[in-house]
Amino acid sequence: TSSDPLDLSCIDRPPTCDRSFPYRSISGWCNHDDTANRGLGSTMSPIRRFMGAAKYDDGFNSVRRRSANGGVLPSTRLISNQIFAEASIPSFDPKYNHFLQQFGQWIAHDIVFTPNAVGPTGNALDCSACESADLTSNCAPIVVPETDKFFPPRTDRGRKACIRLTRAINGQMGLGQRAQINQNSHFLDLSTVYGSTDCVARELRVNRDGQMIMFTRDGFNLPPRAANDTNCQSQKDTPPSLCFVAGDSRNSLHPGLIPMHTIYLRQHNKWAEQIRVLRPMWSDNLVYQETRRLMIALYQSHVFSEYLPKIIGQQKMREFDLNPSGLRNTYDPNTNPSVSIEFCSGAFRFGHSQARKDIPRMTNLNASVGGHIDLGEHIFYMDSLYDKTATVSTMTQGMLNSPGMSVDRQFSFPMRNEMFATRGKKASGVDLPAVNVQRAREKGIQPYNEIRIDISMYSKSLYCSHSIRGLSRVSSFDDLRRDMDAANVELLKQTYQSVDDIDLYVGLLMERPTDPTALLGPTGTHLIAEQFSAFKKGDRFYYENSGTAGALSRAEYDAIRNFSLAQLVCENSFGMEQVQTDIFE
Repeated sequence: TSSDPLDLSCIDRPPTCDRSFPYRSISGWCNHDDTANRGLGSTMSPIRRFMGAAKYDDGFNSVRRRSANGGVLPSTRLISNQIFAEASIPSFDPKYNHFLQQFGQWIAHDIVFTPNAVGPTGNALDCSACESADLTSNCAPIVVPETDKFFPPRTDRGRKACIRLTRAINGQMGLGQRAQINQNSHFLDLSTVYGSTDCVARELRVNRDGQMIMFTRDGFNLPPRAANDTNCQSQKDTPPSLCFVAGDSRNSLHPGLIPMHTIYLRQHNKWAEQIRVLRPMWSDNLVYQETRRLMIALYQSHVFSEYLPKIIGQQKMREFDLNPSGLRNTYDPNTNPSVSIEFCSGAFRFGHSQARKDIPRMTNLNASVGGHIDLGEHIFYMDSLYDKTATVSTMTQGMLNSPGMSVDRQFSFPMRNEMFATRGKKASGVDLPAVNVQRAREKGIQPYNEIRIDISMYSKSLYCSHSIRGLSRVSSFDDLRRDMDAANVELLKQTYQSVDDIDLYVGLLMERPTDPTALLGPTGTHLIAEQFSAFKKGDRFYYENSGTAGALSRAEYDAIRNFSLAQLVCENSFGMEQVQTDIFE
């Protein structure tokens, strides 16, 4: 979530749309076929709800805190301590590497960025004190339990302590329930690389030969550096280790993201150079737009053919027609392509449970080099990228050859205790899974049981004859045993007063997969599949859609389909001589 102000004048919003124009806009404006809805899915447009109504305590704005039994919901930090704590022996994924998690985060940063609420003068709110929630409805701090073993439960003045959390900005323009907006375009369009506003897009270009700006250090091309990034902790070091500039301002959140930005930038500039040689009379802008068109197609191909099947499994891929199947008319103007709140603030945050406590750095021979990068020590610290003993490519190699964590209810220590911490200052960070649950409550996301019911009804309306296995209303905790392990059900009993109180994020992470080819259970896989179906059918420029200006030619499509993610990574990582065919295994 961001508190950085967005200059709305930087978003080009023409009153009419030219359907013959072959390139998608930077903001996503005019993607939709219907002129009346030409802003659907564009930068600073509403996030939709899979379930129509929000769940606020007062019906329209206040954070969900009431239990179904009339009591108070447990603190999300308490939930984290009881349910999300890592076992003494960490659970590593037996099949997939850490790069799977990193690519998932790359997708997440492309499709959604929710701005934080700010003060009356545009200043960032201080929501660290428990009392801040009484002063403004835009604070939702998380109470630290008295039994907490990491965060002090009391302040220096003896008051109850909280973990800071500022609510997402209220995007509801008139009367009605509080709603959220997306600062990025909602489409799978590599806004991480190109930006979501025209101003950002212009700042990233060389304005010659279609090239993107890169910073060269020790012979290696990296993203351009940020001279003054207020989020950058390491720019205060001596000498300063500057953060970077990219289409998404979270590019320097942690060092593992920079290899992703670097790989895509390098490939863009390679293709732009090749196009310029083939079409020397083309303008800088035409070379840029053609390269961007092909890069987004390559990215979408990798998402749907290589990443998504591993997450939701083949059953959901078939059920939602998500398997790549050649050039055809895939666009449905009646499909809303916008991100759903249940997806972006619930199901797709499953990847946080995959995150290791560190990023290993390895040579091409899988030998350790430069030491591991501790995640808790490197949030907005980029000094590891200036270490001459290890390059960006060694991080990529480390992610490819180290297992990720299993998708389950366990989170690594840094994820639960040290996110956004200041080095050397204990308990200065936040608990990310606790924040995820609190985010869902402050955004009005319905509880887990309600989502189950809605998914079951969705399935029945779609197929008329059957509902999704396991998904129906449950009236007791024990009813969940058909979907969850007995130990997980017992933990839920110990944590919540009522089965109707279970938070969506908690419930979906505790489900057993019903498809052996999926990493998540039925609730998570359905919400993710529904969203990617919207990304496919609601995007007029989707890479397999043949019915629009700018569609791929047969030769372009075949070349894209034969260009694997492994090839992209290998060809843009210096010193990497070979890589596994399936990049995620």
